[in-house]
Amino acid sequence: MKRFAVAVLLVFFLFSYAMCQDEGKVAKLKEVVVTATATEVSVKKLPVSVEVITREDIESSTATNLADLLAEYNPGHLHKYPGLLSSVGIRGFRTDTHGADIKGRVLVLVDGHRAGTGNVAEIPLDNVERIEIVRGPASVIYGSAAMGGVINIITRKGKGKPTTFAGLEYGSWDYNRQYAGGYGEVGRFNYSFAVSRQQKNDYETGDGNEVDNTDFHAHAGSFRLGLVPSEGHELSVVGQFTEFWRVGSPGPSYSPDKDNYKDVRRKYISFAYDGSLSRSLSAHLSYYYVQDSSEWHDPARAWGYFQTKTLTDTQGIRSRLVYDCKSFLRLTAGVDWDAIRVKSAKYPSGTPWTPNSAYDNYAGYVQAELFWNRLYAIAGVRYDYFSEELRPTQGMTLKTKDEDYDHITWRVGASYQLLPWLKARAAVGTAFRTPTADELSGYFERPYSKIVGNPDLDPETSITYEVGLDVLKNSLKAGLGYFYTYYDDRIAGGYPTCVDGDCSWETFKNVDGAVIEGLEFYASYDLGELLNLPFELSPYINGVKYIEYEIKDSSYAKSLGTDDMPYISRWNITGGFRVGLPEKLTGNISFFYVGRQKVQEWNWTKPDYKKAKDKGGFTVFNAKLSWHPCKYAKLFVGVENIFDKNYSFVDYYPMPGRTWKVGVEVRF
Repeated sequence: MKRFAVAVLLVFFLFSYAMCQDEGKVAKLKEVVVTATATEVSVKKLPVSVEVITREDIESSTATNLADLLAEYNPGHLHKYPGLLSSVGIRGFRTDTHGADIKGRVLVLVDGHRAGTGNVAEIPLDNVERIEIVRGPASVIYGSAAMGGVINIITRKGKGKPTTFAGLEYGSWDYNRQYAGGYGEVGRFNYSFAVSRQQKNDYETGDGNEVDNTDFHAHAGSFRLGLVPSEGHELSVVGQFTEFWRVGSPGPSYSPDKDNYKDVRRKYISFAYDGSLSRSLSAHLSYYYVQDSSEWHDPARAWGYFQTKTLTDTQGIRSRLVYDCKSFLRLTAGVDWDAIRVKSAKYPSGTPWTPNSAYDNYAGYVQAELFWNRLYAIAGVRYDYFSEELRPTQGMTLKTKDEDYDHITWRVGASYQLLPWLKARAAVGTAFRTPTADELSGYFERPYSKIVGNPDLDPETSITYEVGLDVLKNSLKAGLGYFYTYYDDRIAGGYPTCVDGDCSWETFKNVDGAVIEGLEFYASYDLGELLNLPFELSPYINGVKYIEYEIKDSSYAKSLGTDDMPYISRWNITGGFRVGLPEKLTGNISFFYVGRQKVQEWNWTKPDYKKAKDKGGFTVFNAKLSWHPCKYAKLFVGVENIFDKNYSFVDYYPMPGRTWKVGVEVRF
């Protein structure tokens, strides 16, 4: 409660200061985002909560992948394991780290396309321009899985004079990383690219214990090429490749495994056209393809097999027309297609956990935006049609079967500039998560269980109401928002059923979901501006306090022993302090606080196995300092977990203790 009081007082102080300033000095907002509406809209107008992590933020962080960056900037649950496996939460929902991203309830995108994975540890940051996080339902634009929100990774677009850079890093646990890249414009051509290679050995926890089998090796590459054949038209291609090999998978501390490892490969490519067809009509057309391969290896064959593999191929088309009518009305119409294919196998033999499956999704949406003096309003509706099927699977007895269904989602919202620096906003919207092929049309057997799908399943659905106030004045940004989500028709398995007189089968049912309610707050301000200093001195804070996160399914709550949703902390806060002397010195001290939460006990040796238990909260501090001795070079030092905290995001999977990094970068 004390922390909440401090946060509220901070927001109130900054709000009061803004009121005392000259109203003629309204900040010129540079942040224009595209994720919330699929069109370019100033953050100042949006009726929903949006956070932008800039390239400057990325470079001031010690993070090298999306999971570590979101730990510092996104105040939500991070389900992070050793071995580069992490899912991220927004407003009580999470991405899915296994199989198709369509199984998740938070969606990860690359330039507006499905990333093909919910494992945010797979995604490097080398060639990223910015990351836009939209909190709340976004299914009207992005379809299934966008219940808690979306995270859109936007690739860097080459601008200005051609620049090339290269760098070296070295740190604790024999960590080393080499990287290089470049960006710029040459005539009508623009480009950006980056490559990197890194490795790290087994780490130690905050209490000094080495965690065996936590080493990894990785390399990555990405590029963006753009061509402007004529004014108002651009053709672009984006490619990404990431490979992690011999990534240690140590298992939980109560049952450590010293030889299991995994290999992960991810390939992504997209082709896009953006152009103005007339003064008031513009178009976007793009195609993307992404392949995600995860191989888990057990050299000891403790379970009778050596390797399991899941291969997910995702491809799709995005097309939309945007019509601007006399600068006060903008209409958007879009048609999407996505195809997802998931293949699973065990080697040399065995039954995989899930069967091969295929998804085809056809969708269309319309959206209207109104710009009227101080008022901005938006309304949209989307229709989705799904065709899903099970396919023959090596080592599995099943019946191939397909099912189809359709679904409609909608959203409305509005914002109003009460004062030039003060915005009020409100929105309500729906979202959904599609039933998977095994849930809808399954008919297969695996060791110790027989699964039959339920063709009468409805999609999981949610409706969210939110309101908020946002302040923007000079360098001050602050806001306070409230949201209420009713989550319904949760899909749950394990229900006994009979098939042809055999009652040893299990199926899926829709059950009651949950109610999730909370307050979100943020604030940042450059004290250097206030004190008329020649350098930046900016504190910032971003957080959420959950008021309610109640399970509505009584049988699920009874099995856990609580009606609190597991893996949701009442408090999640991120924040820090930035310092900057132009072209000379930049520094960032950041922290993230994860509050107490209920978690499920998965240690089978415990008497409360599968029951909910309390997990304590923790605070971790990181820092990075960069010095520019000249415009061609940068030296930096970073430290993660400054106070050597012994902590874990997931019980029995401890995170590294204090970790140092030093590096040098040159550019020309």
